[in-house]
Amino acid sequence: MSEPITRKFRVTAIRQADCSGVGVEEYTGKGDDVGIIAIHSIYYQQRLSNRDLCIAVIQYVKSLLESVETAVIRASNMRVKYGWTKQYSPRISTRQESYKAGFNDVYKLANDAIKRRGTITERLSET
Repeated sequence: MSEPITRKFRVTAIRQADCSGVGVEEYTGKGDDVGIIAIHSIYYQQRLSNRDLCIAVIQYVKSLLESVETAVIRASNMRVKYGWTKQYSPRISTRQESYKAGFNDVYKLANDAIKRRGTITERLSET
């Protein structure tokens, strides 16, 4: 049996009074050797609660995975609690991080979803 493939995602969210926007970036590598594979700018027509937002992000990433793949989600600007994520573990590991420069582009994707009031996805390259 082959080893599962682990895909990596950076996620951030913006919640407004009447809507929510989520930016998702799939990437490979680490440090200065990061390559962006795909970007997702996701729009929700209502303000999601912290819990609903966390679960929506995990379910969205899960929908992108093949049956043999696992995922690591690094989330900023949103809450992540073990009670919300444990049903997806160990296949999907989600951790909350402080906002830093690596999240700038996903923040822009979340903001763009709100401005556009729509969702877009673009695959940039294959792994």
